[in-house]
Amino acid sequence: MRRKTHRALAILTLLAAVVMVMGALARERLQHNRLRYLVNDHRYLEALVDYDELRVGAPDGTEPIEGFAAGLLERAHDYYHQFDLSAGSPAEIQYLSILDEVGQRHPRLASQALRLRLELLAGRDGPAPATLAAARAVLEHGYDERALWWAARCQFDPSDPLRTPPELIQWRGLVDQPTPTRSERLRYLDALLALSDRDWSRAASIFDADPPAAGLEDAELAHGLALLRSGRPEDAIPHLRRDLQRHPERLASLQALLEGLLAIGQYHWALPAALELAAAEPTRLEAALRAVFPAVAGATDPLAALLDNLKPATPADIELWDLLARLAPADLARADAAAQRLLAQAEPRTDALARLTEAALWREDAALLGAIEERLAIRPADPAVASLRTALAGATGGNGNPAAQTLNLYLSRNATRHAPLTIPEGARVALFHLQGFPAGALWPVLHLELDALASRAVYAIDTRARPRPLLMLLPADAAGPATLAVSLLNAPLEAEAAPGALIVDVTFY
Repeated sequence: MRRKTHRALAILTLLAAVVMVMGALARERLQHNRLRYLVNDHRYLEALVDYDELRVGAPDGTEPIEGFAAGLLERAHDYYHQFDLSAGSPAEIQYLSILDEVGQRHPRLASQALRLRLELLAGRDGPAPATLAAARAVLEHGYDERALWWAARCQFDPSDPLRTPPELIQWRGLVDQPTPTRSERLRYLDALLALSDRDWSRAASIFDADPPAAGLEDAELAHGLALLRSGRPEDAIPHLRRDLQRHPERLASLQALLEGLLAIGQYHWALPAALELAAAEPTRLEAALRAVFPAVAGATDPLAALLDNLKPATPADIELWDLLARLAPADLARADAAAQRLLAQAEPRTDALARLTEAALWREDAALLGAIEERLAIRPADPAVASLRTALAGATGGNGNPAAQTLNLYLSRNATRHAPLTIPEGARVALFHLQGFPAGALWPVLHLELDALASRAVYAIDTRARPRPLLMLLPADAAGPATLAVSLLNAPLEAEAAPGALIVDVTFY
């Protein structure tokens, strides 16, 4: 009897255990079904709270439903990105609340939640303080390429590309690894690191090889600086010009452009840039002069130092003297003394004498013209010198020149005009007169070409009131028909008003 009683009790106990297990399984199944229902009904926060209650009874370190929280994040991401997620919208508030809750309740998913927050802010707001904060929050959990990209992009200043974001310095070891599988973003970040290291050649080679990464298209100044500092001013100039077209107020680009133009001796382009920089921020003009002419790098007044040290007297030196005298009108005595020294050095070179003669005619500098006449008289047997001397006499005669061929060739906007000419036998000098008509402060830059015989570029500043003389030396066999081509080079394409120019006449001597 007692055995039967024990057997019955054991059976009852077993049945109770089975009932309890089945009840627990049923409750678990019910909880799982409720979680699925909440997720399918997009009630993600409720599902997260219920799931955390289910986790309480699970063994330590285990998840009742593997991947549930991560999957909930993915479902929430896909669902809420169907709606308006503008700042302050109901969908945005709910979505960010879910990301915050998952990050707090599931530390292992915190970095994923932070990355999703960054994705939302970066895609919606682009480079902004909130995006930067979100990127930094991700990086606090470890390296993440997307977060580093946005941290750098938010802090990248196109007008000051040498200022490097601190996060880029922090993670540089993972950026400047030259592996073939590096993303476009990493290569571009490596270029920014090269700029911060003043490794100009490496930066230029990266910029040259890769197109601008998405979001950093405004890096023309960075590219131009890398080319300029690595000894490639000709390649740098187009990038700097494009940057100024987009950002005409950017003085750093204007300064770099001036350095490039001075470095290659394009003084007809350098003068307008120098005048604009002198009016806006004279210290930048001085910095550009010191960068290009290291011989005067330590001078207190680089303009005066350059005027004092111009040598030898090539045509380019004469044009540089003209530019410097234009920049320092208060120091005309020093400029005049420099001109006299240049004249003494130029005497063996007819091309330099011609350029100095042109400048003296335009400045109506009687003393310099007299000195030039004396120099020209020293070599009367030289046909080119004799023609130049005749041209000087004709230009200063005061009664006009009956031999002048009237052209009245007018240009507006970026255009090229042509005129047929006949060069008389024995002519060695062509004397043109041109006028410029500005659009606001913008005066025209012109290029004149007389077939393959001679060519000149000139900045036609201050020529509206009276024509400017322009001299071209011709080879000995120049006689015969020729075509003059004149191009206006610097008219803005989209501006309502543009500078114009008039080639008045030409006389051959």
